Amino acid sequence: MVQSDFEELRNGSETNLSTSITNTTILGEQFPRRDFPNSKVQEIGLFVLDEINFDNGNWTIIPAIRIDFYDLSPNKDDLFNANGVDTEIVSISESDISPKLGFLYDINKSSSLYFQYVRGFRAPPFDDVNIGLNIPIFNIRAIANPDLKSEHSNGLELGYRYFGEDHSFNFTAFNTDYRDFIETKARIGIDPDTGTLLFQSRNIDKAHIYGFEFDYNWSINNQWSTSASFAWTKGKDKISNQELDSISPSKVVFNINWNSFSDKWHAKLFTSFSDSKKSIDESLFNTPSYSTVDFLVQHKLTNKSNIKLGLFN
Repeated sequence: MVQSDFEELRNGSETNLSTSITNTTILGEQFPRRDFPNSKVQEIGLFVLDEINFDNGNWTIIPAIRIDFYDLSPNKDDLFNANGVDTEIVSISESDISPKLGFLYDINKSSSLYFQYVRGFRAPPFDDVNIGLNIPIFNIRAIANPDLKSEHSNGLELGYRYFGEDHSFNFTAFNTDYRDFIETKARIGIDPDTGTLLFQSRNIDKAHIYGFEFDYNWSINNQWSTSASFAWTKGKDKISNQELDSISPSKVVFNINWNSFSDKWHAKLFTSFSDSKKSIDESLFNTPSYSTVDFLVQHKLTNKSNIKLGLFN
């Protein structure tokens, strides 16, 4: 069981260094403020799994079932009401049963094939249902969706794994159909009375997401190791046959790790390459491709302390 209380504030102020006067109004907003009501979320999950081996252990069947209970209780206060939007807030109480069935075949001691069916369930997040974000200076508003439904999915996954002494890799292909897919803070249009650009989390009646992922690791020696991964995903609205804007573009991540012989020094170099993203909405910005490089160094001072230095892009 997980119980969470969300009462986060957006605190902000600016101080004139000449006069030392502090101003709590920034970009037309009065701070502090809260973009969603105080919210209490209770989540209970019960999970049962079994493994059935046969054919001398080469085959394994993995049946499983999960039961989820979700309860959201919001409560308005003056900070939330200060957004200047009369937001209707709602409580949510949901439950669902999600079965899962997997098959694993051991080709040999170092490689295996697997296939699984998974039924998924996701209740609407608290800040999607009851959000009240309003930024007047940019003429932007994110509005609540009290009618947001829980998301359900049926997914198939096929993969191959290899674990050697120095090398290992994993390839996975997936195909998932969604009912009431939750698209977070989608652009829904312009308010004809105020000209405000409106965003709202919404359900897509039927959606299809598919793709594949590849991960590779190489232990070069006791000092050096490296890894790489590649992810490619596509998604579309099955009713309109348009691509989903919320799907991330293809991405490659590469890193190399170094450890000193004394094991007191460690260094990591991370490099990411992301493909460009073209939105189906012509009014939105099309993100070009980009790459980032991050570097991290760590020194072990004692058995109980260490120091880290990082350069992040």
